[in-house]
Amino acid sequence: WPMPPKVEDSRDVLYLDGIYLGRKACILICCDDKYVLGWYLCRYEYAAAWTALMKRIAEPRMVVSDGGTGFAKALKKVWSGAKHQRCVFHVFCQVRRYTTSRPNSMAGKELYNMAKELLKINTKDETESIFISTVRPDCSDGLWRYAEEINRICQSFLGYGYFVGA
Repeated sequence: WPMPPKVEDSRDVLYLDGIYLGRKACILICCDDKYVLGWYLCRYEYAAAWTALMKRIAEPRMVVSDGGTGFAKALKKVWSGAKHQRCVFHVFCQVRRYTTSRPNSMAGKELYNMAKELLKINTKDETESIFISTVRPDCSDGLWRYAEEINRICQSFLGYGYFVGA
């Protein structure tokens, strides 16, 4: 495949992800809201492959990714000034993987419902209202620990948490 052209114009937000074509082939893709800006064919996701893709594209203000293997290392090396946000859909998938889509425990059900609510967030203000509507003030201490964990996830992946002032 021919190499995509270098992208010299900086964008506000870029989305990066890897798509596996088979057991031994992965295409790393970088796009903005309209266009695919670059791709890199590799065997699997790792820092050197991400670096090869990213160094051909101007540094954006914000990067959205699934946080796959080697991505953080490449981001720090190539686009050190860009902010990173974890893809909300991938966060939801990770919670679902741990709780399943039909959790048995009350804490698991609440955690799964909170993760589903993440998919509805569009603004920083919505995080507080969703948290308050999802976790009741009278919930058990065990559930609060899960709620605090979701808040930590929101802080690290989305850049803001559910709690007021977080």
